[in-house]
Amino acid sequence: MLVCIDEVLACQVISATKKEFLSLSAAQLALAVFFLVPSAYVHAQDEPLAGAAATTMPDSADRANTEVTPPDSAVETVPAPGHSSPDADDEKDDGIVSSSLSPGDLSSADLLEESQKMTAGERYPEALEYALFAVEREDGSEDPYNPDLIEPLINLASTQNKLQLDRQAAESLDRAIDLIERDGGIYDARLVTPINRAGRLLQQRGEHEQAIELFRRSQHISHRADGVFSPDQVAALELMTRSYLTTGDLDAADATQIFRYEVDVHRFGRGSILTVPSGVALAQFKTRYEMYDQARKLYEEGIQITENTLGENDLALVDLLLGLASVRQNQRELQDYHRARAAQLRRETSIAYYDYRPQVSVLSADQAKKNRPIARIQGASPGQALAALTRAVQIVDHHQGKVSCAYRFGIYVTLGDTYMLLKKRHKGIATYQQAIELLDSASDTQELKEQYFGRPWLLQYKKPRPLPNAVGRYTNYDGTFAEASFVVRANGSVGEVELVASNAPAPMRTLFRKEVRRSIYRPRFVDGEPVATAEHLREEFAGTALAANAKPAGN
Repeated sequence: MLVCIDEVLACQVISATKKEFLSLSAAQLALAVFFLVPSAYVHAQDEPLAGAAATTMPDSADRANTEVTPPDSAVETVPAPGHSSPDADDEKDDGIVSSSLSPGDLSSADLLEESQKMTAGERYPEALEYALFAVEREDGSEDPYNPDLIEPLINLASTQNKLQLDRQAAESLDRAIDLIERDGGIYDARLVTPINRAGRLLQQRGEHEQAIELFRRSQHISHRADGVFSPDQVAALELMTRSYLTTGDLDAADATQIFRYEVDVHRFGRGSILTVPSGVALAQFKTRYEMYDQARKLYEEGIQITENTLGENDLALVDLLLGLASVRQNQRELQDYHRARAAQLRRETSIAYYDYRPQVSVLSADQAKKNRPIARIQGASPGQALAALTRAVQIVDHHQGKVSCAYRFGIYVTLGDTYMLLKKRHKGIATYQQAIELLDSASDTQELKEQYFGRPWLLQYKKPRPLPNAVGRYTNYDGTFAEASFVVRANGSVGEVELVASNAPAPMRTLFRKEVRRSIYRPRFVDGEPVATAEHLREEFAGTALAANAKPAGN
């Protein structure tokens, strides 16, 4: 995502929150302005704002035209003001100072500085040479436990990690930790950084249980040094969340993310604009794992805080409104899914017992069931998502001189997609045409237009579940498939569905054709008008189904 900060708006932000900003450093202030003034940025993805535009239903993520995020990147967090992200704590100044002197002619401090600048410039082999010289320079003293070795060792470990010398990096960090403990004790605040980095090395090797223990120790040290809500623990909390997600402990990951948000609330005060970035990060986490009601409340709280601080027409509201619309839309779709599934189970319970194995699942069956209760999704209506998106469009139109044409285009496309998903096809087509008109008024936009309207985009499709083909018969769907050809009409609906090839049982073929016919597309446009397009879809099935009067194997 490319960001261009408007200087006038930045001044307005600083003025509006003067009391809160007075206590912040320059780095913290820059981060706050970065979040609060997303004035002219373009999403560099295949689908702009895909999280809000496309509905990700159970068993359908593999059919949406969006990229599925792997678990270790499931938590998209915004660093707390004054704190770097876990992956960025090695980053230094990008400037590279070339020296005409050889490493042997420089002091330890100069060697350390040069190594850090070379690492920032991705000159890792040279950085390693200077880092080794810096360690050797301090290691030559008479004191075998020289505390001046600590910073050079940590820097050396960082460079070794960049070069994937993980064993050597671990040894350097272990030695730095030992020196700190000898110099200041086992609760010295200087231990936080090397312990976090040592835990991250274990995390990279897949040793998540050991990594979590180190992150907990780092957190405990931060608590003793600066209290339970110490901001120094943020990096450990975010790293810990990754390991929890990778090991499938969603409850622990959720609790960690909530506490990470409370750290900012305690630091800046509830209702402060500086708590909004971490609140958005928590809302994104909740959305990803279908805890929609909690995500909705976080987005609504962020919107209220931003309105009270910056006004009701500020650009900072746009991303919050898009997030709220995405939650509302997914909430409504999940509610429809539960209703349809309940009806299907009522029809099938008397004849079939299911042992369905999803092909890809981040959560266990128990976790998925726990996080998808119907009680959490009551009250979602189409108007709530549309209201949030419509307001976002009005805000960017009001600031059209301060936002890029491509960014406005992306929001219009998102609104059009939502209309299509709600089967308000005429409004969806009209909104798409408005988006195309925006591009026509700008230069060098043909590629963008072709990317989004040069072919049909699948917005919604529900993958069929395995079905038993008769009472008392065991059916294994592993290795079965079905492929259909069809036409995406100009209004985004599907017609003329024909089964091209399939080795699946007849009931599954029938259900597949039905789901293809019910799918929703963004149609292809030519010269500003939607046109019909021939398409095809291949679906591969997996899992088993067993009749109710038969017993599963092993029972």
